[in-house]
Amino acid sequence: YGELGQGNTTASYVPVQVKDSEGTGFLRNVIHIGAAPNSAYAVTADGAVYAWGLNNYGRLSVGDTTNRKLPTRVVTKNTEGAIVPVENATKVYGMLQNCTIILSDGTVIGAGRNDNGELGTNNTTQYNYAVKNVILENVVDIATGTDHYLALTKDGDVYAGGYNGYGQLGNGR
Repeated sequence: YGELGQGNTTASYVPVQVKDSEGTGFLRNVIHIGAAPNSAYAVTADGAVYAWGLNNYGRLSVGDTTNRKLPTRVVTKNTEGAIVPVENATKVYGMLQNCTIILSDGTVIGAGRNDNGELGTNNTTQYNYAVKNVILENVVDIATGTDHYLALTKDGDVYAGGYNGYGQLGNGR
């Protein structure tokens, strides 16, 4: 699907440096990386987020569901409803069919499959651009499972969301 970020779908038996969005240079100044089955993500020092690989359910958050063989800017909607690049990101995480991003102010946004509320939007709508988690604030770290997540706040509180078929949300249900 292009998850190696080389502009192709060829396997590599040795590590290869991820190319830039044009495929002519390399992705630089990366401060955080994330991966999921068949997709990959990176945050750069300027707060931009890039994604590449399999894009089913819009999990790359690039505004559509087309697979990407090179890093592509992750997008969201601004207050006027226009699609714009994500800015001020600090971390990015992949789940089975979605992604989650922490912004510098501690808010959380994400995109992709949302059948079990994995995006924290209080609905089950699928999004191909990043949308805000309606509950989480002051988040400093996230751990992801297949279809659920744990979020750690700066105060040391832990929140969980998404699929809970085996009690993985820790809410007694």
